[in-house]
Parts: sequence; structure tokens; C-alpha cells
Amino acid sequence: MTDRLLQPLVDRIVDLAAQLRATPRTEWGVVAEVDPLRVRLDGDLDPLAGTPASVLREHAVGDRVLCLIQSRRVTIVGRGSGPRRSGTIVVPTGALTQAGTSQIWATTLDVAVPAVAPPGTMIRMTALAIGTGYGHFSQVNQTPGLSTTNVRVRFTQVASSTQQNLLLLWEIVPTT
Repeated sequence: MTDRLLQPLVDRIVDLAAQLRATPRTEWGVVAEVDPLRVRLDGDLDPLAGTPASVLREHAVGDRVLCLIQSRRVTIVGRGSGPRRSGTIVVPTGALTQAGTSQIWATTLDVAVPAVAPPGTMIRMTALAIGTGYGHFSQVNQTPGLSTTNVRVRFTQVASSTQQNLLLLWEIVPTT
């Protein structure tokens, strides 16, 4: 009779334990190996068994990473402190077309960055240097992919359609 009375309580405890295991949580870790990818969570002595999934394309041993853990599956969703990423984009001669009848030249470019922004974040691009002319850079939109993100940018400049080098900085930032 006691077993019948306690069974609903035991069932509830089992349900709560299953919900707790299925609830996603984040933990910081460090990349311990690159090939195969292995992560050691803070406080652990050894790397996790198995290869985690990752929204980042590149990893280096020692990278500080944010891991999302759900149902015993680990996904690297971001990189911790370290350098922000930048790169030079070349706008070749002939890529710029005249905008209307004015002396404004423009083009739209798809720039691939080596990470996908996790939920609640976005990729923000900023121009660190814009060629040799009077140019303007703006971010138009982004289309997420599985292992890369293409960010569409618009470049305009006055009175010249010659090749320009743009030094762009990209970073993952919160949307709120």
C-alpha cells in the first residue's frame, strides 16, 4: 500500500530529472585538441569524451569557448576573450558601377565570415579602413548558413571606380 502512495511522487521525481537533463545550459571551456576537436570544461581535469559540434569554423588549442550542453550533447557556440577578427576585402576595378547619372560608384558584396551567429546574437561588420578614395561602407543583411555566414555589404565611393581595399572588422554581438 505504501508503494502505491509513493508512486506518484517517484514518477514526478523521474520526470523532473528528465527535464533537468534536457534543459540546455552553458559552460565555459578550453579547446584541448583540434583534430579531433576536444574541449575541456572549466573545473574538469580531462577533455569531454566525443567530438562537440561547433558553429565556429576555426579552432586553436587554448581557445576559450562557450559551450551549450543539452541532453549530453555539446555545441561550441562562441569564442571567449581574444582578438576580434578582421580581414581585407578587395573591391576590384570594374566591380563598381555608376549609380545613376552622378559621379557615385557602388557595388554590393557578399563577405564570408568564419562563424555563424548563435541565437540572440548577430554579426556586426565595421570598416577599419576604406581604400584611398572617399568611400562609404554599410552592412545590408546577413544570411546564416550551417558552417559559414555571408554578410552582404554595400560600398560606395565618389568620382572613382578603381580598385579599393577595405579592411573590415567583424564581431558577434548580442541583438538586445
